[in-house]
This record gives sequence, structure tokens and C-alpha cells, in this order.
Amino acid sequence: MMRYVGDGWYRNRSYDYYTIHVFQLYNNIWLEKYGKDKDPIRASIIRSQMESFYENYETLFRKKGEINMYGRSILYRLGANACMPAQFIGKAKSPIKPGVARRIASDSLLQFITHADFLTLGVLALGFYGPC
Repeated sequence: MMRYVGDGWYRNRSYDYYTIHVFQLYNNIWLEKYGKDKDPIRASIIRSQMESFYENYETLFRKKGEINMYGRSILYRLGANACMPAQFIGKAKSPIKPGVARRIASDSLLQFITHADFLTLGVLALGFYGPC
């Protein structure tokens, strides 16, 4: 909670998709598997922070589900949508409907796996769209 900076965002050096993959994804798992029973006060705070994040999460993706070109690695490309399905693990409220979340998660992955330069010599390319 020390890295919380507001509007549902946590910061690990900078604001980027990495924080979605780590903080938002794992907070959902922690809330459901541990926090709600073992630390309900902290869980309530984190759930509120997660709900704040969900208010604008959908706007990180274009209408067709693509993410903006930001970051250079596989983690940035494939982690930005990690919280789309994870938001439905627990009891946090989200304005994003499950069908919309599934479409965004699928379409943001298709943005990369259907790109001609996704693989380099049969291995995931390290760059956003191909070799670095």
C-alpha cells in the first residue's frame, strides 16, 4: 500500500503497464485468497483502490482492444490486459462487463500474435513488434 499513488495506480519507479501486471493482478488474488479473511481492514482499502482503477482501466485500450505502444518488452505487451479477467476473481466492483473484458483481453493479445514480427526465429520477439 506504500506504493499507492491514487486513482487505483501503484508506482514501481514509474507509471507503466508493469504495475497493472504486478499490483492489480496480484492484489486481486491476495484479496480473494488471503486478505478478505485474514486482514479485512487492509483488504477493504485495497479493494477500494482496485475499484478506483477499474473506473478508467478500459480507456487504456483502443476500441478494437489494442494497447498503446508503451514499453519495450513482452511483459509490457502481454501484461497490460492481465487485470481484465483478474478483476472478476473477487468481490471488487467494476464497471467493465465480463464480455467486454474478455473481448479486450483477447483483442489485445491478437494485436501481437497476429503481427508478422511477433516471432523472431520461432521465439517471441523482445521488442514491441519484433526484434529490439
